[in-house]
Amino acid sequence: MLLLHILLFIATPAAALLGARLTHCLDLAERPFADGTLPRGLVADVGCDHGYLAAELADRGRTVAAVDVAEAPLDGCRRHFAERGLEPAAYVLGDGVAAVQADERLEWCETAIVAGVGPRTASAVVEGACAGPAPPPRRFVLQPAQCWIGNVRSLRETLAKNGYGVAEERWLDDNGPNQRPNGRRLLVTIRADRDAAAAPSDTELLVGLPSADAARRSYVKHHTQWVEDVANHPRDSRKRREAARWLPLLRSELL
Repeated sequence: MLLLHILLFIATPAAALLGARLTHCLDLAERPFADGTLPRGLVADVGCDHGYLAAELADRGRTVAAVDVAEAPLDGCRRHFAERGLEPAAYVLGDGVAAVQADERLEWCETAIVAGVGPRTASAVVEGACAGPAPPPRRFVLQPAQCWIGNVRSLRETLAKNGYGVAEERWLDDNGPNQRPNGRRLLVTIRADRDAAAAPSDTELLVGLPSADAARRSYVKHHTQWVEDVANHPRDSRKRREAARWLPLLRSELL
């Protein structure tokens, strides 16, 4: 079985294993910093799951910590690393960047990637990384799962509060065969650096940096319709107030 996995991997390009979603994370994690230096320090893949992204980073020469809160994903990650003949700096069983910072085997965490979790969980990871005595990461790459836009807005507020500025975003409009017929996966991947801090506008907090990207427009359109539905069928008073505040801004982005 192991030989079969190895043969399948050899026949499959790394980009195909990652797919567009994780490729966005990889691209943003490898961007130069504002001063022109390249990221070369420890990168923590928080919520590493199958380990495809962590292994690709390791294959590119990065020092990687594969992090998850459960043993089962870490076991899958170990198998994938073994299939590729790679080894991370550490497998970390724990909650977020704080677990990496507390691990005496590891150097300072320069970059943290948090993909596939809800924005509230991602916010907690950022807060935890910035709360302890260890220096926080220089960079976060965040790809929150699709959910109510107010939660993503709160994630952006958490970044700004902790001294991170959004330096770049990648957008994904994935309505492929794995999605429900009436479903659509519209994701944003955020690169937030501590040396790119700037006060975000209300629009940037809600829907990110200005961009002509068609996927961003799809994202805005989708969430505009969602906010309209909440405004027209109020069940949650908090969300109704948020919808009333955000709807004009969202509509203006579609003009």
